[in-house]
Amino acid sequence: MRSALTDFVVGFWLCSVAFILYAPLTFIITRRTHLWIRFLNAGEAFMMRLGFSKRVASFGRGFSESRRFAVSMVVFTFAFLLLAIFHAVSYFYFRNRAT
Repeated sequence: MRSALTDFVVGFWLCSVAFILYAPLTFIITRRTHLWIRFLNAGEAFMMRLGFSKRVASFGRGFSESRRFAVSMVVFTFAFLLLAIFHAVSYFYFRNRAT
């Protein structure tokens, strides 16, 4: 049972770190779109400076600027938060059952 409890702890920390990384990025994508567009422009300029064509450098840009991308980022952010909460609750529930 101890290995299952450690799996809950590891899952909690992985989901928490993912949430901490996704939350500011989601905020930038949804509320500060000008910063997100500048980041995409910088990435495209960097790729073109490395010698890639415009088509390759701007691959996925349309999706990165779309509303679907913003909504998917919000969904993933809340999914990681809910998974972290689930792992924490499961850990405390099964810790009391194991003893």
